Amino acid sequence: MTVSGTPYAIEWAPNGKSLYYATVVTGTSSTYNIYKVNLGTSIYDFGIEDYKGDYYTGCVTSKRTSPTAFTFTTNFSSKFRTTLIGTFNERITNLAVSDNNKSLLLTTSDAVAGGKRVYLSSANIDVDNIDITLVTFTDKTANLPAIGVYCALFEMTDNKRVLLGTDRGIYSTDDITAGAPNWFDAKNNLLPNVQVFDIKQQKAASWDAYNSGMIYVATNGRGAWMNKNFLTQTVIGIEEREVIAKNTGLALYPNPTNGNVTLNFFAADNENVVVQVMDLNGRVIKSEAINHLNAGYTNHNFSATDLSNGVYIVNVSSSFGIKRVTKLIVSK
Repeated sequence: MTVSGTPYAIEWAPNGKSLYYATVVTGTSSTYNIYKVNLGTSIYDFGIEDYKGDYYTGCVTSKRTSPTAFTFTTNFSSKFRTTLIGTFNERITNLAVSDNNKSLLLTTSDAVAGGKRVYLSSANIDVDNIDITLVTFTDKTANLPAIGVYCALFEMTDNKRVLLGTDRGIYSTDDITAGAPNWFDAKNNLLPNVQVFDIKQQKAASWDAYNSGMIYVATNGRGAWMNKNFLTQTVIGIEEREVIAKNTGLALYPNPTNGNVTLNFFAADNENVVVQVMDLNGRVIKSEAINHLNAGYTNHNFSATDLSNGVYIVNVSSSFGIKRVTKLIVSK
């Protein structure tokens, strides 16, 4: 289709199948359009073989009519297509897609009293061939103060929970699907009343990132801030932990043990660590701190005589964010 305006904001759906972007059409009064690019298949960055697909097959076909001329035919039923899904009078400041890929949330900077600043799509947008006739956007501004909104985030553990970056810090609601969502000040008297222009959450799994679930915000003149309310504890299977342990040089011996255990790993200079022994349900059975380590291999002895027979997970959490985990077998 013909795209109107200049693109200036863009957002991927989490599943990699759809791309959304906003354009501005300047004139006496500017208009703002939202487009969806449907790829029909997920795009991953794991290897060159993932890029072999002909994403535009069937979208446009061509035929040579002379040595120098072609005719083109557009297939509007193709699932590989760009579609217009919304038009607005306010400047769109941010696009956010829910983690189930079904909802698109838009924010605007219109801070005029009574102005609409938060919109939510009212249909499942994670379908092929969706267009403006199938999508409506509902005003979700409700009790939000008359302030500009610049960014938004669906919290990864709950598709109803949304956080907004505004002229006065962070506002949040626990249910964006409500007819009139209850927006509350989420700064907890810690973040200043400052403009927040970007907000991101670390959505990598807990076994891939030490800060899984952490939220970060970028402010106007007061630096970057983080929030640990949604931090996810690392709880993964024994096999995955063994792979991580192999990559970080963590070892236990003797293992299996019927008494004392020596923990060996390569430490960073002045690193502080906490050694935790957990059962397979993730419950911490015992914990010991080791502070101000010197660079190089470190041996630390601890007693397993108080542990019952079975399999345990040993997790060495680091002040530098280094992940070290392995399993311990107690057999008496």
